[in-house]
Order: sequence, then C-alpha cells, then structure tokens
Amino acid sequence: MAYVIQLDAVNVDIKEKTNITGYLMKFRRSWNARVPYTKNKSYAIQFDTKELAEDYLNVCKKQVWNFAHGLIKPKIVETDSKELLTKQLKDKLPDLGSTDNNKQRMIWTRFYIPNNIWTWYPFELSKQSDMMFGLAIGFDKEIGYWTLSELQETGLVLRDVSFKPREWSVLKEQVGYPYDL
Repeated sequence: MAYVIQLDAVNVDIKEKTNITGYLMKFRRSWNARVPYTKNKSYAIQFDTKELAEDYLNVCKKQVWNFAHGLIKPKIVETDSKELLTKQLKDKLPDLGSTDNNKQRMIWTRFYIPNNIWTWYPFELSKQSDMMFGLAIGFDKEIGYWTLSELQETGLVLRDVSFKPREWSVLKEQVGYPYDL
C-alpha cells in the first residue's frame, strides 16, 4: 500500500477559493510534490510508507506552512495507487475495441511518472491480456496501445489517486489533444 497526504480546502467561500488553490499549488511546488497539479478541490502527495508521510507532514507543519489558518486540512490516507489497476478499475474499463467510434467514452484512470511528462489515459483494456488502448502523452500526444506489464516493469509508473473520471471530449480539451478519434 501507498499513502498520500491529502490537502482539502474546508469552509471556503467563493472569494477565498482562488487564494486556497494558489496556496495548495505553492505547497506542492515548494516540496517537489510527486503528484502533478490538477484542478481538483483535493490535492494529494504520495509516499511509500505512512511514516514518511507523517514525517513530511510534521516538517511542513513546523517549518514551512501554517495550512492557511485552518482553511486547509491535511490528512494521511491509505491508497492502492501502487497497484496500477484494481479489480474495480478493470471492471470499469471497456473491453478492447468495444468503444470504437464512441466520442462519449469514459476515461476512468490516469497513470503517470512522477516529476516527468509521461502520462497514460487508458480507454480500453483487453480482458484476455493486459493490452490497453488510449492516449499516451510524452514527447508527443498520441493514441495507441501499450501493456500494463510494460508500465509495471519500469517501477516508476503510478496511478493518479486524485483523478476524477471524465468523458473523452472533456479530457481531450483539457490536455489539448487536437484530433478526433
């Protein structure tokens, strides 16, 4: 299991949301956070052990941040992000080839390499093998195939625990992918 420090904005009115978002981004950047910034209300930094997460949080509390005068609440949460595909995600991902020409397909998860540009958004998963089809972002943005075992063999790829499922049309716009499927 892995652990994350999750920073949640609490009791924030609309006027303060911009300040809190900026504050959370500053927290993550200053400590070289290992989960890329997303525009979610919940931000997470991932650690291999609970002790590392607690140490990191304690240092931040004592030496760096006051967590925005009670507007941000940090907590340590156990996560399964070290397991790239849980049974639940495998069940949600459609079978390979089943969403061809479907512009409203759902993207259920995101894989990434911390502090790197490489990111994978799987659309489909072969139920017979670990072959996946989806959007890969690296030196370029391209639609293609990869295997789950390829990602796991690197030992670097993680699943983004803060990723919220979204339709392809929304993701395409967010990442700036210029082509239709």
